[in-house]
Amino acid sequence: SFSVPYRCAFIFPDKISSFWYICMEIISDVVFPLDVIVNFFTAFRDKNGMHQWNLDAIALNYAKSWLLVDLCSAFTWDRIAYVFVDADSNWPPFLRFLRLLTLLKLQVRLTNMERHLNNPGTLKLFRLGFINVLAVHWCTCITHTVAKQANDPNLWLGVQDYLEHENAMQYFSLMYWVSSTMLGDRSVPQDLGSVLLTITVFWAGFLLYFTIFSSLITVIANMNLPQIEYNNTKDKRSAYMRKLLVPMGLRLKIMDYFDEMHSVTKGVDSQKFMAELPRHLQQELAVFLYKRILDSLSVFGECTLPFLTALLMSLKVACCLEGDALCLEGDFGHEMFFIISGRVDIFKGKIGKIGTLNEGDFVGEGVLLRDDARRNATVKATTACTLYTLNKEDYNALQAAYPEDSKIFWTANMLRRASKKIVSHEKSSIDVSTLDVDK
Repeated sequence: SFSVPYRCAFIFPDKISSFWYICMEIISDVVFPLDVIVNFFTAFRDKNGMHQWNLDAIALNYAKSWLLVDLCSAFTWDRIAYVFVDADSNWPPFLRFLRLLTLLKLQVRLTNMERHLNNPGTLKLFRLGFINVLAVHWCTCITHTVAKQANDPNLWLGVQDYLEHENAMQYFSLMYWVSSTMLGDRSVPQDLGSVLLTITVFWAGFLLYFTIFSSLITVIANMNLPQIEYNNTKDKRSAYMRKLLVPMGLRLKIMDYFDEMHSVTKGVDSQKFMAELPRHLQQELAVFLYKRILDSLSVFGECTLPFLTALLMSLKVACCLEGDALCLEGDFGHEMFFIISGRVDIFKGKIGKIGTLNEGDFVGEGVLLRDDARRNATVKATTACTLYTLNKEDYNALQAAYPEDSKIFWTANMLRRASKKIVSHEKSSIDVSTLDVDK
């Protein structure tokens, strides 16, 4: 996209004499055919998003997609043409413009990359910048072609003895003229060709910069849109609590909770998000998201996959701040907790702190096993924690649908044996099997 128009505008019909340009030509003549070969061994994603490594499938997919474009770009058609035509012919070098077909492939690849990036705005800005540079370069090459045919290019280009300079000086002088004309700087064209060229370059620059600036504004707005929406919601919540005369300390604590929850969920309701997916994608996503829970408990290995999938899809995201109580001693419980990140301490009656739970541990499962179960210990967060919760209502539905699996999974002794040990306040190890936070 850069070398081909430069060669046709500034070097043709003379022979190439620059060592660096010859090296660039040789590299491109090698890279393009090599790219065709590599594509026959490069995996691709099928319609289900899975990577396909089968060579026959890869070859068939490549043949249906970009093989023809790559073949047109790979061969040095100008040199092949010179085998059949006279060496003084002027048109074969223009066959290298076929290599510009790879820009179509680049456009599709960049679009696909934007779909998989967390911040596609950065790539979009890079693409707009690349288009800007490419447009200036092409206009520079076209302007030079017109200037060679003009009566007196020195006057309207503003360069003394323009055609007498070396290629590099001509190129950068014209690039300055093109950039200035695109921004609306005045020039003095002398004939119809230069007039039409100046008008074309001006309007091309106007449309180009209009597109860039409008896209830039859109990208910046979209990058901050989730945060702007959250800030608006946050202001409404704060105004509502002020209307209710909620004390400042409690108000700040509530707002800290919402901030922590937003940092975990990014404003997305996980249950609503899952409900929008088809059943098979819900299952795959649930197993992926909650894999750490599966890995932390060996008892999961004895349960069937349908039960595990249904169990994981019943989990809900929650969070708590430092100092918050997940459960209080003596209260009725309605849910159990899986700790994804953070740390909690366990306190019991007059004894005080009896242990600590960390990432990968769980607590409060007893309330799901028995009716009217009370907590016999208090669990407090010592850091901000991210949790998954399973409530009793969802557990009862699982128990009715998968009675055998629920017996295996919810046997209290197996849960205790499968879990990790809790490090006590006195730095001695207490087996979780000796501790129950629910009566």
